[in-house]
Amino acid sequence: MNKKNQIFLKNSFILSKKDIKNLLLQRNELLSSLQKFFRKNLGRFIFTKLFIFFFVKKNINKLYYKIIYKEFLLIKPFLKKAKRKKNFLGIGCGLGGLEVILQKKIFNKSNFYLFERNFTSHKVVYGYDKSNKEAYNNIKATNLFIEKNSIDKNKFKLFNIDQDKLPSVKFDVVVSILSLDYHYPFEVYYKYLKKNSSNSAIFIFDTIRPEYFKKIFKIVKIISIDNKKIHPSSRVYCKFFL
Repeated sequence: MNKKNQIFLKNSFILSKKDIKNLLLQRNELLSSLQKFFRKNLGRFIFTKLFIFFFVKKNINKLYYKIIYKEFLLIKPFLKKAKRKKNFLGIGCGLGGLEVILQKKIFNKSNFYLFERNFTSHKVVYGYDKSNKEAYNNIKATNLFIEKNSIDKNKFKLFNIDQDKLPSVKFDVVVSILSLDYHYPFEVYYKYLKKNSSNSAIFIFDTIRPEYFKKIFKIVKIISIDNKKIHPSSRVYCKFFL
């Protein structure tokens, strides 16, 4: 990556038009009040086809960076001691902004494995989707975003969870923001994660039921509580499977 891009990335991301489209589906914070009105009243399908690029907020690349950097600062204290960890797993990474920042700031020598889906469902499902059929992402767009914004794109491996065989790797750090046990049950990945994580692996994710994980992990700490969203949740730090 050239010096110009490195300077640019200090407080913003490089975004294409497709990136912005995916972000507007993934991040309500980036929608204008009029966009929220159209999506709510017309549904996701019509909004995506006709109105998604109307009334877009200015400097959306900087706004997205600001949101993601805030997420980074929240979990950073729990990751300081993990900077030498070898394998990082991001579940439900979306466009990949958090993972890019984590690579730059902490895990620049780690291998990144990202699990995502590759379609946009027409219906918006707020809350807990027990059938795990909700998705709004484009894997090609995520790959291009990582290529444009990461230190080393070759450190990233992206998997389509509906089609690809998931890797047999001992993960040292697993992060899932607003995805695992926020939109769908932890049990979807429980057996896989228990089998494919190191003994001292760190898990950070959002959940609607933090007390439940005291039966799953030896250490469970609440990082933050968010009661402002439609779907209230806690962000937890967990370690050592029972």
